[in-house]
Parts: sequence; structure tokens; C-alpha cells
Amino acid sequence: MFTKLFKKNKDNSDVFKKLIHRLSDMSVQDLEKIDLLIDIIFTPNQETEQLKRESTYREETLDDTLKEAKNQLHKEQLEKNLERFRKDGRR
Repeated sequence: MFTKLFKKNKDNSDVFKKLIHRLSDMSVQDLEKIDLLIDIIFTPNQETEQLKRESTYREETLDDTLKEAKNQLHKEQLEKNLERFRKDGRR
């Protein structure tokens, strides 16, 4: 990819446009992985890598917690609706 990007005889604006479009279609997790990869390649500092991994892990954990909370809320709402339906059916 980078060899295509820096060829001398090619118009770089087209390559950058393609790259921007490709990146804009990626998910946040994929972009974070790319960011981490770029950091590893251009800054070989081990502490920076560890901090990046920890922050990504924390964000994923937070996302998982939010999903669980939403699922629990939906489950409770469904249970309430079922109970209400059962009570209405008995009348």
C-alpha cells in the first residue's frame, strides 16, 4: 500500500482520496488497530504500546458493560410486558 502511495509518476491526490474513502468505511475498532499498528511502526516505545492496549481494552470493556445493561433493560421491559399480558388475559 505504501509503495503505491509514494510512487513518483502517479498523482498522489487520487491515492489519498482512495485511502480516505477506505478509512472512512472502516469501523472504530479497525481504525484503532490501524492506529496502534502505525504507532508500533513509527514509535517503538514499549510504554506507549502498553498504554494503547490498556485504553483499547478499557473501551471494549465499557462497551460490553453498556451492551449488557441495555440487554438487561430490554429483558426487564419484556418481562413486564409479558406479565401485563398475562394479567390482561386472565380478566
